[in-house]
Amino acid sequence: MKNSLLLLPFGLMALLSSCSSVLIPEPLVSTTEPELREELEGVWLVEEGAIHVAFTEKGQGEIAFIEREEEKFKLERGELAAVEFDDRTYLSVRFEEDGEMMEKYYLAEFKTDDSGNLIAWPADVDRFGKAVNDGELEGVIEKSKYSTVIELKSDNAALLRFLTQNPDGVATRSPIVLRKLK
Repeated sequence: MKNSLLLLPFGLMALLSSCSSVLIPEPLVSTTEPELREELEGVWLVEEGAIHVAFTEKGQGEIAFIEREEEKFKLERGELAAVEFDDRTYLSVRFEEDGEMMEKYYLAEFKTDDSGNLIAWPADVDRFGKAVNDGELEGVIEKSKYSTVIELKSDNAALLRFLTQNPDGVATRSPIVLRKLK
């Protein structure tokens, strides 16, 4: 598993590709609704880089994260989809690794604040790990010395049901904050 600065540092990416993460087999939705597109589209600042989010006319989201590393600019690309339900908004994001798009998607919750900042919380590996162990969700738990990765196998209907039944226990409480350029 690649551990780029991302999580976009997150810089969206960083957020999601931290050492511990929850991966889902497909995006929560295939296209993002226009209201969410408007909220997400633009250039966001994170630590030492910037993330550009754009959508096609059909609502497919693309992200690009650029940073300066070892006296060269580095570009990371990815795809995203956002969905809102039960007063919460979720992202499913995947990134390009070695020239190929990842097969799985990272899961995160996000919102924007009154200042226009994007606040994102990666999925809580402890809560999702418990759900897998208790049989609430199908998946595989991979633990190493420094990280845990939960690869969910459940379909979106089961995942959305779980998110609805656990509105306060899904995202970690350590958010990543991105500032939007005007």
